[in-house]
Amino acid sequence: FRTPQDLQSKLAVLPMIAELQLATAARDISNAGLIGTLAMLAEASECGARVDLNSIPKPYNVDFSKWIKMFPGYGFILAVDPEHAGKVQALFQKEQITAQVIGELTEDPNIVLHSEEETAVLFNWSRESLVVGDYG
Repeated sequence: FRTPQDLQSKLAVLPMIAELQLATAARDISNAGLIGTLAMLAEASECGARVDLNSIPKPYNVDFSKWIKMFPGYGFILAVDPEHAGKVQALFQKEQITAQVIGELTEDPNIVLHSEEETAVLFNWSRESLVVGDYG
């Protein structure tokens, strides 16, 4: 059971991160799921991303391939400089919200998914567009 004060303090984390200028970009996880939302953030920022699929936290009873494509109800993708990552994670953890570094934004135009087994390019902004328009 959560009190109104519990919910207010959880919702205050993102404005606090913004006020402290700890993130350079952020996006709420939409119906495109975690990976699709990350791709939208990267495309709008005119960059690529490398995602370590093994570092993505998930509930123990949810299929991983469904988890990364679903709308979780509450979740965010943040672009955070590495020197601020620990502080951002601590702010979320203080409110008992899972926060994890899952990859990095890159200068190349690819959204690359990496796991222990393989690496694959999901999108290449020089050849395709998700929401912004063609860069090529």
